[in-house]
Amino acid sequence: VISSMGADPQSSIFYNRTKGEMEQAVLGQAIENTYILQPSLIVGDRNEARFGEAVGNFVFKLINPLLIGGVKKYRSIEADTIAKALLFLAKTQPKEHTFTSDKIQELGDNLT
Repeated sequence: VISSMGADPQSSIFYNRTKGEMEQAVLGQAIENTYILQPSLIVGDRNEARFGEAVGNFVFKLINPLLIGGVKKYRSIEADTIAKALLFLAKTQPKEHTFTSDKIQELGDNLT
């Protein structure tokens, strides 16, 4: 399941709260091999233009190299990398169930 960084069912931010509630509902189904990916800003080609995302993409291209250590998980991530990470999870079925952008990047890199 693709969720979002900051997903939290108790959040005062509507988007983060609904993502957190969705995660709880999915995990409540107790489906074997359920994985939740919580990417940061997703970048890549889109059919439509979104001004806010275009600005975000530009800013993240500049700051991604500066996001190291504990804040590495906030780096933007390519949609293709998320797809590769999902394939890797389907093939390996690790015990961990929730992955932030930095871990998604590592998983996606396993299929390149």
